[in-house]
Amino acid sequence: MKRVIVAILLSLTAVVTGTAVLAQPSRTPHEDPAAAQGSPDKPALLLSYMSVFDLAASRRYDDARRALAEIDKVDLPAELNYIMDRYNQLSQELFAGLDHLDAALAEISSLIDENQLAEAGRRLDLAQIAVDRNRFLYREIETATGVLLEVMGVFNRPDTRLADAYRRLEDSLKRLQELIDQLNELRQSLALRNETKGAGLAPTAVSLAVSVEAARLGDFFEVRGELSSGGEPLGGRRITIAIQGRETGAVTGPDGSYAAPVQVPFEYVSAMTLGAAYRPAGDDAAVYQGAASPPVILKTIFYDTELSAVMPGNAHPGYPVTVTGEMPAAKGSLSREIRVILDGILLARGPVNGQFSLDVAIPASAAPGTHRLRVFIPAQGWYASAVQEAELAVSRLPLEASLDAPGVSLIPGEIRVSGEIRGALTPPQDAVVGLEWTGDPATVRTGPDGSFAAALNAPFRLSVFNPLELTATIQPVEPWYEPIELRRSVFALNPIGAGLVLIVLVLLGTRLFRKPGVIPVRPAVLPLPDTAGEVMAPAPTRRALSGRKARVFAAYLVALGAVERVSGRPMEPFMTIREYTEWTGGLPAVASFKELSQLVEQALYSRHELEETTIRRAEDIGEAIRQELYVPAA
Repeated sequence: MKRVIVAILLSLTAVVTGTAVLAQPSRTPHEDPAAAQGSPDKPALLLSYMSVFDLAASRRYDDARRALAEIDKVDLPAELNYIMDRYNQLSQELFAGLDHLDAALAEISSLIDENQLAEAGRRLDLAQIAVDRNRFLYREIETATGVLLEVMGVFNRPDTRLADAYRRLEDSLKRLQELIDQLNELRQSLALRNETKGAGLAPTAVSLAVSVEAARLGDFFEVRGELSSGGEPLGGRRITIAIQGRETGAVTGPDGSYAAPVQVPFEYVSAMTLGAAYRPAGDDAAVYQGAASPPVILKTIFYDTELSAVMPGNAHPGYPVTVTGEMPAAKGSLSREIRVILDGILLARGPVNGQFSLDVAIPASAAPGTHRLRVFIPAQGWYASAVQEAELAVSRLPLEASLDAPGVSLIPGEIRVSGEIRGALTPPQDAVVGLEWTGDPATVRTGPDGSFAAALNAPFRLSVFNPLELTATIQPVEPWYEPIELRRSVFALNPIGAGLVLIVLVLLGTRLFRKPGVIPVRPAVLPLPDTAGEVMAPAPTRRALSGRKARVFAAYLVALGAVERVSGRPMEPFMTIREYTEWTGGLPAVASFKELSQLVEQALYSRHELEETTIRRAEDIGEAIRQELYVPAA
């Protein structure tokens, strides 16, 4: 939570100094929300408000409102939520009120300069109401500040960082109050200026009348009126006539009357406001007050434009869609222009008078997501504009692809790869396929049917068995398709390395299983055991085995050689494996050797294929016996 407040302070600092910073999230992504809500950095929060109030006190009202909106995003514990919402609402209202009052006082000053004293007086009355409203909001903020500080426990810890932040916030609020007082003083000075100036100037009056109650857009109509002062006509004075902010002029005759043609502007509203004003100029500025007529309302006549458009709900970047619809014909209608706009970008335009159909190409750069599609008919002459909008979901389509490669390959050598891609809308053509294996990457392009093929060279590796991965990255040319990546496992075998390993194994086996000198057996006649159902030991010239059985038998031979060397009792040809195991029962490793003997019997005569776990157990036992009998204990 502390990092959140620090981020807001950095944002406020950027607003004050004019330095651009990146927007920070309202809560750091790796921060626990529960922990964030439970431990807000209260001093930093108060300092954030201090910065906001300082912006407002310097009349940077928009910046203050934006900064306050950032604070409003902070997650707070329940006891602070309500008071903070109220605090932010009051502050936003005060900033808007100060902004409005500041602008109104500037306009009043201009009216006084133009001798528009009556209008200035009316607006000064409104400014007084605004001042009172701003003072009320400030008092409410002071009250809310007290409640906020009480909840935070500021008054219970006067010597902490929290108390220091409170004092700085208090100073900022005082500066804000000074601004409110300054604006009120400005209003008072303008009122005094308006009153003083009005005391030495003769009041004037101007009237305004129109020749029609309603008029079509673009038509001309006549306005008339009179200018007088104290009942006496004022001739030769310029009158300004305004309609919807557009001004035209007329000059009064000797009898103080004036008349002028006024054109109805092409603004498609049901009614317009007219007004006439007299602004003293030259010598008149020292003699007469300005005057403004009461407003006159003129009804306008124009035709609405009906539009009924059918827009797609889904689209894909770069792929065209069709927008259809109808603009029902109206009396005296003419050919109009229709525009299709996506997120403010014009995509298509064309004439329309009745039904229409437009093919619209969605920009290839359109990002996946929700966009705003707009069908717009601009206003023309007496006809108003028409618009219809809808959300458009833009997405890229997935490709269907296959990648064919051999499961086993020899290295060094060449591997041939092929594949095919298919699309839902159009056949993907000329797509870039990037292939990576153990060697240099290769790039190919798909043909008209979406297929591709390539030959990849693999470098030499010392390892005999190499499980490798083949990767194909497909980048379609069509922007409406999504790139895709395929992976395939290839088992690469090194025959040269395999031969070297075989030679080493043969040499090692020759050395390991070379028998020591024959030690004579004690001269005793041993009875021949009943070997029914037992397995005879293999002869010294062992028969060749392969596969998993060979691995078990090799483990047994390693252990047998160790037992023969240590016991001095070589296995005789007439002995069974089980018999020899019992004969060497006094050795330390006899239990393990007995288990290994059982495993080799199972390997030699079982009809079922051995499991990998059984083979690994035999290898582990053989290695353990070899180390125990050959390597002395530390």
